[in-house]
Amino acid sequence: MIVTRPAQLDKNHTAELCNELAAGSTPEIVECTPDSDAPANDCFMQVEAHVKRNGGERVIGWALWEMPHVMLEAEFHAVWRRPSDGKLIDLNPREFHFREIHFLPDPARTYKGRQVDNVRRALCNDIKLKQFIYLKGRQFDLLNAGKLADHHGVIDRSMASARLIKECNAITKQLNALIPSLTKLSRSRQ
Repeated sequence: MIVTRPAQLDKNHTAELCNELAAGSTPEIVECTPDSDAPANDCFMQVEAHVKRNGGERVIGWALWEMPHVMLEAEFHAVWRRPSDGKLIDLNPREFHFREIHFLPDPARTYKGRQVDNVRRALCNDIKLKQFIYLKGRQFDLLNAGKLADHHGVIDRSMASARLIKECNAITKQLNALIPSLTKLSRSRQ
């Protein structure tokens, strides 16, 4: 399993990525209070529904993640701004619970009902890492081509060709084979 944590906000590589994504914005530490009734990885609709029930506003930006010494990753994300005090809250349930995430507001971005691929940056020069980053991008492209873009990475077999399903399965297999190498790389660099 790849060990990922919120990105270190005091590192140059994080500052450089933040400047590239949303120049002038400052990353924030955001408390995680997952909505247990909501589906995972549907933050935009979840936060919008929460705003309708509780007030406040949806804030769009990037959740910042890091595989220590290996890779930095920015995930297009939405959090809730609580109306009582303006505090940002992450409502998204995740497979692994975090007490907090690091979030970069991006006032120039809007959510258009379509997935946006994560932005990934290698923190070391490793061929398997470069292959992993390439395959993650290719997987995203396949899962979000044409009418699939509205289905958030889920392949509906009636919508997808057998070739697409076969290629996605092959990429997933390749990615899973790379994970032990990346985990080992991360441990060796700590």
